[in-house]
Amino acid sequence: MNGPQCSWYSPNTGSFGGAFLTKTPTGEPPQGLSAGYANNKKNPFAIWQEVTIEGQPAVIANEKDQRNRGECGVAVGLRDDLAYSVRITDPDKDFANDPCAFAKKIATLAVTTMKGGS
Repeated sequence: MNGPQCSWYSPNTGSFGGAFLTKTPTGEPPQGLSAGYANNKKNPFAIWQEVTIEGQPAVIANEKDQRNRGECGVAVGLRDDLAYSVRITDPDKDFANDPCAFAKKIATLAVTTMKGGS
């Protein structure tokens, strides 16, 4: 479940947003990326690619492969109990031709800012 979040919208149908994953549906303590790994193990995602973003563990993770529709999500582990998630929905390709590359770019910019960069 999401904690603080923000979203941006294109003049057409595209949007992207970022959210801190700070809550669990069951009320258990947040688990950072561990919850995503557990979900993928239980019900494998159509897209699951482990990556590193600004030295942090991250995954490109999508339950369904909707890249051809401009959709992709990336989650970055910030602490054992905190992750940051970016979700792109861009059917008209307003932001980029590759939604996963764009989601990764947005996640990189966010993590750089969180670490005190610019």
